[in-house]
Order: sequence, then structure tokens, then C-alpha cells
Amino acid sequence: MNLKIGILLFLLAVSAARAADEVCEDQGVAFRKCERGNVLTKVTKDSSTARYFPGLKSVFMDFSEDKEIAPNAFSEVDLTGLWITMPYINRKNGSSLKSLTLHADSFAGLDNLEELHVSNANITFEGNPFGHLRKLMELELSAGELTEIPETIRSLPNLRKLSLERNRITRVPGNIFALRNTPLKELDLRSNKIERLEPGWSNGLEQLDQLILMGNNIAPEPELFSGIRNVKKLLISGAFEGHEFQKEMIRNLPHLTSLSIGYNRIRTLEPGMFNDSPQLEELSLYKSALTNVPRGVFEGLTSLKDLTLADGIVETIEPGAFSGLHVDFLGLHVNQIKTIEPRTFNNTRVGRLYLGENKIQNIKPHAFDGLTARMVDLTDNKISTIGADDFSGLNTNDLDLSGNQIASIAPGAFSNAKLKRLGIYRTPLKAANRAAWGLAESVQILN
Repeated sequence: MNLKIGILLFLLAVSAARAADEVCEDQGVAFRKCERGNVLTKVTKDSSTARYFPGLKSVFMDFSEDKEIAPNAFSEVDLTGLWITMPYINRKNGSSLKSLTLHADSFAGLDNLEELHVSNANITFEGNPFGHLRKLMELELSAGELTEIPETIRSLPNLRKLSLERNRITRVPGNIFALRNTPLKELDLRSNKIERLEPGWSNGLEQLDQLILMGNNIAPEPELFSGIRNVKKLLISGAFEGHEFQKEMIRNLPHLTSLSIGYNRIRTLEPGMFNDSPQLEELSLYKSALTNVPRGVFEGLTSLKDLTLADGIVETIEPGAFSGLHVDFLGLHVNQIKTIEPRTFNNTRVGRLYLGENKIQNIKPHAFDGLTARMVDLTDNKISTIGADDFSGLNTNDLDLSGNQIASIAPGAFSNAKLKRLGIYRTPLKAANRAAWGLAESVQILN
């Protein structure tokens, strides 16, 4: 009996010893990683392959189970980029993220690291793991369980880009970005649970170029962005869910080149509301609560190249609403527009005018008079007839009327329009009558 017990104890001891053994394997093409259980103990250059990749200083590490990074695990490698990814999970079905434990010295030795990306991890901080990363310029901690912005980011003197997207952060406290030697340039807090930007939240962000707050529930205030007057790209679509959008928030931002304010409860547009941002190149009002597009809203936006008011409930456009614009794209698709009034697009130049998937059934005479475009897209509406002057004054390369119930086109309907191609796919028209419609021989009919 004693012999059996002794053998059993011996086998258990061997098993425990083997469990504690360090196991090493290839990591990418030029590195090796060593683990003991769920602990990453060491990352080294693979001597057999490293000579073929002498300049490789980035490593991508995928972990399928909970992981702990031991102190000094990276002390034998010189990296400029490190990516750590845990398995993606669907939180809606109750699944939990794998955990990642970081110690104060987990990244010791990475003196030249410039970017660090950690995704899909429930991070536990055992001390400040960023204290050794003096040259880090880009930090991403995304799709995790963070409930607050880690104060440890203050120990990163050269951080220029910070992404904490898709976490569970509920607030941005005052002075969290203050007292920094190098100003932060890009901040991404999209898809969190942020309800409040507290007073002083933007201290230290005076030189911020890009702010992304999409997909939050922030309480709006008129002076919310007054501390980031130098921002160039402001993406706040759906940032104020459950609240009325306050137009005063986007005043006094003179350097804006890109503004996204869709998915907010914007019910009206006011003339001159974007005048404080004359350098705007991209403006998105996607899926807003607008029913009318009035005149005077976009006047003076001479730099604008992309304007989107799509996927909403727009019913009417005042003639001249886009007068003076010279844009690459004007998106009004997937709305509730039924009628195009005379000269709605007068004095407008556009690459593509997209009016598809509305409810347009009434095109008034001269509706497109004064419009110059590469393409006018009226596909999938409810147009049944084309009148004699509906497109009079239009100058375009492509006019696409496909997907409408067009049964008749008036004689000479296109005689006062300039176009190179006419699309009439998926319409009841049996045959094209070029001469009767007033089309030149050079016009290509696509049916």
C-alpha cells in the first residue's frame, strides 16, 4: 500500500513539474514566445530566421485563453510595434472576455516601442505597465471592459494617438489629459457608455486634431467643445443618444475640415449654422430627423467636397438650398422626397448627385436647371412619366433613371439637356426612341 501511495505521489509530482515547464514556440516569422501555464514569460528573436528579417520590429500576438504577461517578458527584444489580440466575443449572448494581466514591468525593456494595441481583453492592471514606454506615440485599448480612462496614460510623455473605443467608459473626468509634455492629436472614445464630459475634460487637448465620440449617450452642453477650437475632424454621430442636439456645440470651431453629426436628433437646419467652419470638406448628417433642407445653410462652404443627408426623413428641398456648392458627392438617398421643385439645384456643381431610393414621383419643369454634374442618380423612385421640361437645363455625363415605373417620356424631353449616357434599366419602357426624346446620336442609352 505504501508503495502504491509513493508511486502515486511521484506521478503527481512529475505531472506538476511538467505543468510548470516553460514551453516555447514560434511567434510570427522572426520571434519566439515562451509560456509557463497561462503566463507569457519571455519573447525572443528566433535566431534561425531573424537574419532574414533584420528590420522587423513589430510582433502580433494572438492569445486564445486568459493570459498574464510576466515582468521583463519583452526585455530581450527591441520592438517599435506590439499587437495583442484576444478572441472576439459576442457580449449579447453573455460571453465574457478573456483576461489579460499586466504588471508594472510587463513591458520593461521596450524603450523604443512606438505603438501598442490591445484588443478584446479584460485588462487587469497590477501597477502601471506604461511607465517604461517613454517613446510610445500610439496606444489602443479597444473592445475591452474599461469603465474609466486609465490615469496611467499620463506616464506616456510622447503619446499622440489614444483609442479606447468599444469599452464601458461612462465619463470623461476633468484634467484627465492635462499636464502632458506632448499634446494629444487623436482621441477615439467611440462606442462606450459615456454620459458626461465633465468640466475641464478638454484641458490638455488644445492641439487635438481628431475627436471621435460616436455611439455614446453624452449630455449636450453649448460649450462642450469650446476647449478644442483647433480640432479638424469631429465625429459625433450618435454621441448624444436620448438627448436633443444643441447646435451651439459646433460653433466657434474654425479649423474643422470633417464633421459628422448624423444619428442625432437634429430636426432643423438654420441658415449660417456652419459659417464658423469655413474650411469644412466633409459634412455628414446621415440618418437625422430633418424633414426640410432650407436655403442658406451651406452658403460660404467653398471647401466642401462631400455632403451627406441620407437615410433620413427629408421630405422637401427648398430651391437653391445647395446654390454655390462645388462638391464631389451630394447624398440625399433613402429619404422621403416626393417632389423636385423648379431649379432646386440651380448654381450647383457636383460629381455625383444621389437621389436614389426616395419616393420621387413629381419632377417639376426645370427641376434640374442650373445643375452641372458627372452623374445624377434617380434610381429606384416612383417616377412614372418624364415631362417635356423636367430635365431642361441639366448638364451631366450620366442620368440614371433605372428602377422607376416610367411608362412615357414626352417628345423632346431631353432636347434642352446635355448628357452622354441615359440609364433606363428596370423600367416598363419597351424600346428607346432617341429622336422622339430629343437625344443626340452620341448619347448612349443603357437599357
